[in-house]
Amino acid sequence: MGRLYYDGLCPFCSKLVRWGQQFLASERIQWVPLDYSDRSQLPVPVESVIYEDEGGYWVKTEAIRRLLLDSGHPFLAKLLGIIPLRWRDWMYDRIAERRYCWGKKCSQGSDAPCQ
Repeated sequence: MGRLYYDGLCPFCSKLVRWGQQFLASERIQWVPLDYSDRSQLPVPVESVIYEDEGGYWVKTEAIRRLLLDSGHPFLAKLLGIIPLRWRDWMYDRIAERRYCWGKKCSQGSDAPCQ
């Protein structure tokens, strides 16, 4: 069984996880929401999605690719794997920078628009 650690305070992440729980084989995956402000909870010291299985830990887009493989979606995992890891993780980082932003205002309590 795999375990996916994600930012439980992030509305974007939580929405994707709800979609994943419906679409992916949820009995094979344990979904673990975390508060990344307490890094002692994390199995590895990062601020991104983490996927854990018997083989180890993966982060960012490789975590998503491994999740797809373990949940019975090898075609989607292979499609994601076509894109070089460096490019995938660059895109992941750009999305992660704005993950709390919805619409014109940032949901972290700031009245300033997201950049």
